[in-house]
Amino acid sequence: MENMPAVPKITYYRAVLIRAYLKDEMTSMDKATRTKINQYIYQKDNWVTDNEALTILGNSMPISVPDILIARMGKVLRYYKNLENCPATFQRRVSTVCVNYLYTALCIRKIDKYVSETMALIRTLPFDDRFGLKIIITQYFEDMKNGDKKSMQQLKNVLRHAGLTKLANRLQNES
Repeated sequence: MENMPAVPKITYYRAVLIRAYLKDEMTSMDKATRTKINQYIYQKDNWVTDNEALTILGNSMPISVPDILIARMGKVLRYYKNLENCPATFQRRVSTVCVNYLYTALCIRKIDKYVSETMALIRTLPFDDRFGLKIIITQYFEDMKNGDKKSMQQLKNVLRHAGLTKLANRLQNES
């Protein structure tokens, strides 16, 4: 980062996280980088209202320690309990954080804390072109949680039929 002073921190950290994700190195990321990313999230007193911090939170969930991840998601859920009344930019950002949390909690960390509450929050959003896919993916995770493999397969088939084969295959690998 020192060699690139003109690059905003959010761009740098997003690039680091995307690179780690694409190279399947999220779990092997070095501790110093994880610490810097965590510090970035907490750089503002009320990080839960900061779009950049929420972006990095959503992207960094797979590298978060479970207790910290759970605490952060608890704060997001408490703050945005009336998400349907928030501006559209925060609805989109928080709903992305929620879907990322569901994926991380159910597929990576195998934790159940705040899963139902996260699903309920997503379900408060309108089923339209902005949130429809997130609601469908949330349904997939709910079916996963409930062990409904038939419904999971049906949703993956819908995604494939809609041309979202990569997403369906990714879900296939997680079930």
